[in-house]
Amino acid sequence: TIYNPNKYSIDTQTDLTGQDIDEKDNKIDDLTKNIKDLENQIKDLNDK
Repeated sequence: TIYNPNKYSIDTQTDLTGQDIDEKDNKIDDLTKNIKDLENQIKDLNDK
């Protein structure tokens, strides 16, 4: 995680909404994977 003083409190490793940063990173990873899967599906459909 890039330290951004506006977004994160480095002491607690939570952002200002109190959510755990690692947990959010995992959600972002999942979403990124889902988007890649969808892009591949679209590519497959376009190839048909």
